[in-house]
Amino acid sequence: APPVAGDPRAPLYVATATGVVDNVLAGYIEEAVRQAAAADSPGIIISLNTPGGSLDSTQRIVSALLEAPLPTIVWISPSGGRAASAGTFITMAANLAYMAPGTNIGAASPVGQGGQDIEGTLGRKVLNDAVKNMTSIAEARGRPVDWAVSTVRDAASYSASEAVAAGAVDGLAVSIDDVVRQADGKVVDVRGESVTVGVADAPIVDLPMNPFQSLLHLLSDPNVVKVSVIGLGMR
Repeated sequence: APPVAGDPRAPLYVATATGVVDNVLAGYIEEAVRQAAAADSPGIIISLNTPGGSLDSTQRIVSALLEAPLPTIVWISPSGGRAASAGTFITMAANLAYMAPGTNIGAASPVGQGGQDIEGTLGRKVLNDAVKNMTSIAEARGRPVDWAVSTVRDAASYSASEAVAAGAVDGLAVSIDDVVRQADGKVVDVRGESVTVGVADAPIVDLPMNPFQSLLHLLSDPNVVKVSVIGLGMR
């Protein structure tokens, strides 16, 4: 069997990625992957719940997962959550992907900043680029290309059970412990080398955003009512 990745007793970090995909979230995921790699972790779990976001930020996260020197796992959660739009690209880029029951994935067609369709030649260019990007990710991770492309070209969205049945994700998982149980022993490709995921004995450690990241990420969400900080001070 291929060698076990990392130190099976090093921390298994869980990074929670919720809300819009922006530069703050991208930086947080990049930093989490670096920290896990520095700790010789046997893997990293991204708990994902997003409506989508910036294409540039999405690409940063996708690159961080594809180039990670350790196994990467995405868990779409909690029940009622989703990996929509940008979240679909992120999920497809992980070595292993699981979904909580009652979640959904897809609707990954590119749109303008205001959510509007992109018309004309620019729209075709953006769509074709997104299709090829999704194709490359699906091929790299051995996921069904036609299914993945349908989320972009047709804005198709799928329930958790549909995604599992299509082989687009690796299973349903009701908790982090369930993710760990299912991921343990899987053989994945990390930077061109086959390795075995050995996470059964790893202590699970949450790796949250720092307070400054959390504030910036919250303020970047267009659905959050923002309050003015003018006039506030310190004593």
